[in-house]
Amino acid sequence: MKDIRNTKPLPARFNGHKITQSKDQYPCIAEGKGHKMVHVLVWEREHGPKPPGYDIHHKDFDKTNWVHDNLELLTKSDHKRVHAGWIKTKGEWSHKPCTKCHELLPLSNFYLKKGPTKCTYSKCKQCQIQIRIEWARKNPELAAEKQRDWHKNNPEKSRAIKDRQNARRKGKKRIRTDKRIIWERANYQKRKATRTDMRD
Repeated sequence: MKDIRNTKPLPARFNGHKITQSKDQYPCIAEGKGHKMVHVLVWEREHGPKPPGYDIHHKDFDKTNWVHDNLELLTKSDHKRVHAGWIKTKGEWSHKPCTKCHELLPLSNFYLKKGPTKCTYSKCKQCQIQIRIEWARKNPELAAEKQRDWHKNNPEKSRAIKDRQNARRKGKKRIRTDKRIIWERANYQKRKATRTDMRD
């Protein structure tokens, strides 16, 4: 996740108001009974009130740089993705970093969460599988019980898995048989000569 820091000292005042810092280290000024973030005020001065469900993003990730050209309106979800290191390709989110191995990977390398939002897990498929394997090794009884429950609750998927396993076994057996036939054909004359010598 990209860390935002204040790279330069804050000025004492903004438009005659004393500047303080919020809990998230954003420069603020008192406005009415509450506080208003300075970068939001700068953006609203040019574009009007900030629409609900949106955030104002610092393009250079510097909270003290509230120049208008450095500010960008983003949805809250897109704002979180930018700070989490997601990358867009041709206007669409395409890559994001895994929180375990920290590699930047295509979104297809992450499992989708259940639900209509099509969100992905923070860890990539390979890391998820590795975590499950390590957990199963440490908890063999729980893993076996969980596997039995899964097969019981998902009979159709369980049957499909068994069919694939059987097909794979038959395929391996057929490959072994084919290799044996090829070997016998290649060594037919040698075997025939050996049998003749044994009879003599």
